[in-house]
Amino acid sequence: MHFLYWFLIIWGGIAIIRFRYQIHNQTGDWAWAEEYVGWTVNALVLIGMLMIGVWTAYPFWVFDTVSNHGNIPSLGTVSSNKQ
Repeated sequence: MHFLYWFLIIWGGIAIIRFRYQIHNQTGDWAWAEEYVGWTVNALVLIGMLMIGVWTAYPFWVFDTVSNHGNIPSLGTVSSNKQ
């Protein structure tokens, strides 16, 4: 199932980057993108890159390990060998 989600999201990010001008023509200008990013097309590219970047790690269960607190030591469990 992870592979199916990965496939859909990665190709969705690629499609957003590939068709960014057409998406911009359909949606118009985004006020927040114009203010913070400079142009709506730049925001679309950033969204596509974020989708690709985050979802590249998803099929490798990177986020499952973090959410289940697996193999991540907490600061309270650090032991010292001082005697």
